[in-house]
Amino acid sequence: MLRGLSSPILRAVFAMSLVLAPIGCEEPPPKDPSNKLDPAEQAKIQKSRQKIDGAKEALDTKNYDQARKLLREAAELGVESHKFEIEETADRIDKRQAKMWANESHDLFEAKKCKEAFDQLAEQINGLESEAFTREIRKLTGPEAAQCASNTVDSLMTADKFADARAFVNAAPTKTVLGPTGSKKLVTELDLVIIEAMKGKVADDVKNKKWGAALEKVDAAVKAGSATDEIATQVIASIRDAAAPDLAAQAVKSIGGGDAPKQLAALDATMKLLRWETTGADGTPASKEKAAPDDLSKKRDALATWVEAQRLNIKMGKKPEKKYLHGKVALMPAMKIDAASKRDLAPGTELWLLGVSKDRALVADSDPGTYALSPQFERAIGWVRLDRLMKDPTVEWLLPDDQLKGEQVWGPLRTGETLLELGTVTEVTGKEISVKRLTDGQVSKHPRAKLRPGKIALGVKLTGVCTKDKPKVVTIDEIIPPGRSVKFNCEGNEGIKEEVLENLRTKVELLPNSK
Repeated sequence: MLRGLSSPILRAVFAMSLVLAPIGCEEPPPKDPSNKLDPAEQAKIQKSRQKIDGAKEALDTKNYDQARKLLREAAELGVESHKFEIEETADRIDKRQAKMWANESHDLFEAKKCKEAFDQLAEQINGLESEAFTREIRKLTGPEAAQCASNTVDSLMTADKFADARAFVNAAPTKTVLGPTGSKKLVTELDLVIIEAMKGKVADDVKNKKWGAALEKVDAAVKAGSATDEIATQVIASIRDAAAPDLAAQAVKSIGGGDAPKQLAALDATMKLLRWETTGADGTPASKEKAAPDDLSKKRDALATWVEAQRLNIKMGKKPEKKYLHGKVALMPAMKIDAASKRDLAPGTELWLLGVSKDRALVADSDPGTYALSPQFERAIGWVRLDRLMKDPTVEWLLPDDQLKGEQVWGPLRTGETLLELGTVTEVTGKEISVKRLTDGQVSKHPRAKLRPGKIALGVKLTGVCTKDKPKVVTIDEIIPPGRSVKFNCEGNEGIKEEVLENLRTKVELLPNSK
């Protein structure tokens, strides 16, 4: 190639180019990426690195406080690429330090110095405020701590130091070391032990039916801090459970006796002592939270009713007798006849007559099914007017004269007309009842015997309402809301017919008997 170059100078230049060509084709050396960072950022990264490395050295020498300090300072610098390493190192510190304190507390647990161990561990947990440390220390000390706490409670309970036991399990260090679950378990176990111990303390009083003495011991335990209100409630419940059957038996035994008022007063005093409320004399029940058991309440109220019946010189029947109410009647409280009535009984209500006092009758709303006094008085619901109790069912009767005004009735409301039509009673004067016809508002007077209740119901028989067959008897098949018209079937060509109340007609013999 060089021989082809005529000029010595050109050959020299070409040769030089062959030597220098490789140098011109090589890639440039890579640049240092750190050169792209701001000098201040570089300084921060280096400083963070130094602190992390320093923390690791402090950890190796067990200088945990210094290690934590350096890690906190590194974290405050906020180098994102160091975040994971900081967290990992912090976790190692927590575990190492937790193991150290677990080892130290072990000696205290072995020496049965439970309180000292809890105080020491709680101080570290509260001081470090590290979830990881707290979790690790509870994991490492959990079994020993729980056993030590249980032994401490047993020792205090054996020494009859209930208040000290409660103070220990509820102390802040105990709760801090055991954690929510362990602490709750310990408190629950202690409460159960205290409840059984308290029941044992009142057992003799309960056996001897000294209810007041038993309750005084419970109150004293609460006052001394040995028992909570919740514990007292459960112990009192056991005392009540024992007392209730005995008190109920006393009530039954006193019904029919001459000293019933005295027995009732004593029973009420005992129930008050046991923090029960009794039914009011007017029949107002005690609140659900303060009421005695149902059986005791029923028997106590039966005794109170007997006391009232005795005051009224009641005359008991040979056996409860079924009766029917005529008209709406106010029910007077069984335990206090002159108290205000709280409810009315509907016309036709079935009742059982238990006894009579002048113009009043003591009644039950179900058959007592026995001659015994106690069951009868347990069923008693109150006093009603004696003259409103009838032997026969009254649901189809006209209401009593004093309740008849405004009632709808059937009656022969036109002169010379035998068919009955509907009207409304406007007035009752003596034996005459004034009725206003629905059709035109005309008023006519009639004796009670000529009228019938004007109830419009399915099955009521009508006549004179079918155009092509006047005598035909039909029944009401449907009442059209709001109740101002009805439907019935005339059959044949007329078929189903709808008619307003004003145009309905019937006969006396098609309606139930009335009085």
